[in-house]
Amino acid sequence: QKLRTEEALASCNAAISIDERFATAHFTAGNMHLALGHHTAAMEAYNKVLELEPEHAGALLNLGSIYREHLNLTAAGAYYERAAVAAPDGGFVMAGFSESDDFDISQPNGSYDFWVVKVNRQGELQWETNLGGTGIDIASDIAADPRGGYLVAGQSFSTDGDISANRGESDVWVVRLDPAGNMLWEQSYGGTDFDAAESIALTSDGNFLISGTTRSSNANLQNAGENDVLLLKIDGAGRLLWQTTYGGPGIDLGFDAVEAADGSIYVAGELSPDGSPGLAPLGETDLLLLKIR
Repeated sequence: QKLRTEEALASCNAAISIDERFATAHFTAGNMHLALGHHTAAMEAYNKVLELEPEHAGALLNLGSIYREHLNLTAAGAYYERAAVAAPDGGFVMAGFSESDDFDISQPNGSYDFWVVKVNRQGELQWETNLGGTGIDIASDIAADPRGGYLVAGQSFSTDGDISANRGESDVWVVRLDPAGNMLWEQSYGGTDFDAAESIALTSDGNFLISGTTRSSNANLQNAGENDVLLLKIDGAGRLLWQTTYGGPGIDLGFDAVEAADGSIYVAGELSPDGSPGLAPLGETDLLLLKIR
């Protein structure tokens, strides 16, 4: 069954390569990705369908089902916490996304917002904040800064609201908050196509390492195929220090990155059956572990 699904996906991709505006092929490809568990790629496919046909009911329904996977539903929407870090006072700060507009949600901005919540050690809500625009904005990870405050990373499809400079279809979006949850700055990264962050981590030099995926092939990004692993480093003010990509002709995804004691970087992700230069696939989708010096 998995082989047939992958064959169907390959046929869809062949059709898309002939006609990029073939919405039905994008929709079917999204369904195949969803069946294979490739949620990020499925989201990208469904959003492409909506770009071509904004009222496509199937794409809207399936995209919503991805966002709602393992969600807790409120009376008027949904929220999903993706990551948490310890606060200096013993509480926790959690980051995720929300489409709700009531109860604990004080200032919704649009379809889905970054939602950041601070609780004390007893789990009682101390503050919460919504960040984003009128489009879909999804926070994937949060990192505490020992100098105070938090950095939240994810992706944004918005072109308004808190987003000052949209770069493409979807951007890596990073927000810095002070200890009370007030936004100090925000910054978008990526090219004109699809870019998304999955993780953010503090490095030993006080900067931040971000991993994710990109489909862009401009803005100094080199794309080897469909989606490539994206790795970038920023300083505490949001300035881009460097960025790099890795992948082959298929869909390759980055999920997490950490710095080792010797200063090298380990990146965990997913490698497509197409493999990549210098690295042959072992079977179908493979676990990818990179070490970058």
